[in-house]
Amino acid sequence: IEDIIADVKWDKTVSVDRSSKEDSVFWFIDQENKEGQKYKVWFNEAGSVDVQDKKEVWGVLEGKDGETLSSIFKLNEQK
Repeated sequence: IEDIIADVKWDKTVSVDRSSKEDSVFWFIDQENKEGQKYKVWFNEAGSVDVQDKKEVWGVLEGKDGETLSSIFKLNEQK
């Protein structure tokens, strides 16, 4: 997940109005400084993923990264 999030295309100028609740929320903890970063994600039908960080900056994952993140969360839902 760390490698996938590193590939998010962030855009600080975009403001997205998401009326739907996020599909998933997760925290990434930086082990070096023990600081947590919260991410909200919305999975799109086309395979892309919309991502919002705790500062409400929006980003998009497309292609293989979007599909991989989506499949990780779907696997966890099945358990």
